[in-house]
Amino acid sequence: MAAEGGDTAIPELIQLGERLGRARKEQGLSLEELADRLRIGTEQLMALEAGDHTHLPETVFVVAQAKRVAGALGIDVTQQISDLLASPRVRSVRRPAAAPARRQPPGGSARQPGKGSGAGLAGAFGWVLLALGGGALTVAALLGKLPAVPAWRTASPTPPSPRMTPAPPSPAVAPTQVGPDQLLLKSHGLSWLEVRTATGDTLFRGTFSGEKRFPLGQGLRVLAGRPDLVTASRSRQEARPLGRIDQVVWRTFRPDPAAR
Repeated sequence: MAAEGGDTAIPELIQLGERLGRARKEQGLSLEELADRLRIGTEQLMALEAGDHTHLPETVFVVAQAKRVAGALGIDVTQQISDLLASPRVRSVRRPAAAPARRQPPGGSARQPGKGSGAGLAGAFGWVLLALGGGALTVAALLGKLPAVPAWRTASPTPPSPRMTPAPPSPAVAPTQVGPDQLLLKSHGLSWLEVRTATGDTLFRGTFSGEKRFPLGQGLRVLAGRPDLVTASRSRQEARPLGRIDQVVWRTFRPDPAAR
C-alpha cells in the first residue's frame, strides 16, 4: 500500500485495523478462524488489523478487504474507511500522462528526395519488362517454339466432397428441480459457508463445494465467505449469487406462502 513518507504510519489505517481486531476478539474468534472463514491469508488479516501498510496491497484492495471482514463480523466501518480515503498520507496511484503527439513539420507528407521518384521509375520499368516478356511469350507460342498444351491435359474438375450428415442435436439438459420447501445452494469454487435455521440451529458450517439442498422450514440464514461463488435457488426462481465478493453478510430465505 503506497503512502507518503515511505514507512510513515497511517493513523487512519491503524484506527480501521483496531476496530476490526476489537470486534473479532469480542466475538471470541481467533485470527486463524476468521481468516479461514473469509478464505484469506492469516498474515494479510494480521497486517490489516495492525494497520501495517507496508505489508498490504493497494488502497482499493485494502478497502474491499476491510468491508469483507467487517461484513463477516457484523460491524460498520464506513466512517473509518472514509477517513482512510481522505487521509493525505494515502498516495493515489495515477496513470502516467500520455506523451504528446509529435507534430510534423509543414510539408511532412512530401516524399523524401530520391525515394519516391526511384520507386516510381522502378515500378514503371517493371511494368515495361512484364509487357515485353508477355509479348515475347506470345510470339514464341505463335512460331511453335513453345509446345501447345493438349486439350486432354486440362485440369479435371475437383470431385464434390461428400456431404456430411449433421449430427442429431443433443438433448437439452433439464434444469435442476428444486422443491417448494427446499433451498438449493451451489458453489462454483471453494467457499466457507454457514447455514442456520430461523431458530439458530446450525445445519452446515465449513468449507463448501458442489451443491446441497436444505429444508426451508420456517426460514434459513446463509453466510458465505465468497458470496460471489455461491448461488441460491428455490422453486420457480432462478439461481442467483449471494452477493459480490465484498458483501459477506447474512442472507435470509423465507418459505413461499403460496407453496404451503
